[in-house]
Amino acid sequence: MTEERTVEPLLEPREGIPPVTADAEGLAGVVERFAGGSGPVAVDAERASGYRYGNRAYLVQLRRGGAGSALIDPVGCPDLSALDQAVSGAEIVLHAASQDLPCLLEVGFRPREMFDTELAGRLLGYERVGLGTMVETVLGLRLEKGHSAADWSTRPLPEDWLRYAALDVEVLVELRDVLHQELTDSGKLEWAREEFAAVLHTPPPAPRSDPWRRTSGIHKVRNVRALAIVRELWNMRDRIARESDLAPGRVLPDAAIVTAALEGPRTKKALTEISAFTGRSARRHMSDWLGAVARARALPDSQLPQPSTPGDGPPPPNRWADRDPAAAKRLAAARAVVTALADEHHMPTENLLQPDAVRRLTWEPPAEISDESVTVRLRELGAREWQLTLTAHPIAKALARLESRGDL
Repeated sequence: MTEERTVEPLLEPREGIPPVTADAEGLAGVVERFAGGSGPVAVDAERASGYRYGNRAYLVQLRRGGAGSALIDPVGCPDLSALDQAVSGAEIVLHAASQDLPCLLEVGFRPREMFDTELAGRLLGYERVGLGTMVETVLGLRLEKGHSAADWSTRPLPEDWLRYAALDVEVLVELRDVLHQELTDSGKLEWAREEFAAVLHTPPPAPRSDPWRRTSGIHKVRNVRALAIVRELWNMRDRIARESDLAPGRVLPDAAIVTAALEGPRTKKALTEISAFTGRSARRHMSDWLGAVARARALPDSQLPQPSTPGDGPPPPNRWADRDPAAAKRLAAARAVVTALADEHHMPTENLLQPDAVRRLTWEPPAEISDESVTVRLRELGAREWQLTLTAHPIAKALARLESRGDL
C-alpha cells in the first residue's frame, strides 16, 4: 500500500475546462486528437439516474496523453463509434466499469481492453474504493465530489458541473499506473486481468419476468388481489415514465403504489387522501391510477398473481437449516474457507469468489466431491481461473471432510 502523504485539493483541470463537444464537426476534432494521442484512455460517463427513464449517458469524459481532455454531449453526438475505432488499440481506464459500460455501449463505445481502478482497489484490499477516496489515498489529491447525483440531462450544463466532470478523468490514468504497479508487486496482476476481461465480456442481465415485484415495501401486501393492484399500478407508472422520459419514482413513488394496494381506493377522492398521490406528477394522472386499480379489481381469480414466483437458484440461506440441514452445513464450511482465504489475500470475500457460486455449489453439490468436480462446477457458475486455483481444492477438502465425518 502507498504510505500516507499530504493531501492537496485538485481544483482545476490542467488545460482548463474543455468545451463541450455537441456536434459532428467538434466530434471529428476530438477523434483526430485522441487517435494521435498515446497510452491508456481515461473514460467516465454521467447519467441522470433518478431523474430520467433508463440509464443513458448525458456526458462522456475522456483524457489521453497527448490529446488532453474532452467532454462529449451524447445527445448532440449519439454515435461515438468513430471515436471508439480511433482508440480501439488502447487500454480504456474506467472506475467501477460495470456502471458505465452499458451506457457507453449504447453510444457505440466498446472497450476491447480495460483497467478498472475500483476493481483493482478491491483486489488490493483497499477498504474504501470510491474514486475520490482512491485518488486521495493513492495519489494524495482531493477531488471535489459534489455533483455525482445531479441531473446531467440539464442543458446547458453549469460550469462547476463541467469542472467536476473533467476532473473525474484528470488523474485516472495516473491512478491506474500506481495500482498496476501494486498489482504487479503483490502477484495479483493476472488476477486483475481476468476480472477486467470478465466484466467486459459478461452479457447484460436478462430482463426480469416480473419487475413489479421489486416495488419497495411490497412485503406489506399480503393478498393476491392487492398484489394485482401493485402490478397494474406499476405497469401504468412504467408506461407513463417511459413516454415522459422521467424516472418512475418521479411519476409516482413506490410508497403510493403499496398504500393504494393496501387501501384499494375506489374513487378519486379516496385516492387523493393517500398523501403520496398528492404530488404534481401523480395528480396529473389520477384517471390512469384509478383505471389501474379498477382493472385489478375486475380480474378473474385465475389471472391474479401468485404471492411469489420460484427463483432459479437456492432459497435464502436463512432457510437452509430447516429445509436442508446438510446443505446448511456445506454452506457454512465453504463460507469459512472463502473467508479465511480472502483474509489471507487481503480482499473482500465476494471478490475472491462470488457468493452466488458458493450458494449454488453447496445447495446442489457434485455427486462425488473432488477437486476436479468442484472446479468444473465453479467454472460453470462463472468462477475465473485464478479463483479456481485458490478456492477449489480447499472447498473440496472441506466438503469431503464433512462427508467423511458423517456430518451430512
